[in-house]
Amino acid sequence: MALVPEGFDANLALGDALAATVDLTGARAAYTTAMRRIRDMEPASQTEWRPIVEKQLEQTGTKGPA
Repeated sequence: MALVPEGFDANLALGDALAATVDLTGARAAYTTAMRRIRDMEPASQTEWRPIVEKQLEQTGTKGPA
C-alpha cells in the first residue's frame, strides 16, 4: 500500500483483509478505490474484474461506482 496507495491489487487485497475482519467501512473504501482503477485497465481485464469487485462491494453494503 505504501508504494502504490491507489493500486488495484493492493486495494483489492486490503478490501479482502478488512472484510475478513468485519471492517466493512474500510473494506468498502478499499474496494471503491480498486473499482476506480478498473477504468484504467484494458477492456478484457475490465470485463473480468468489474463483476468481481461489484460483488465484493455489494457484500459490504454498497454497489459502488459504475
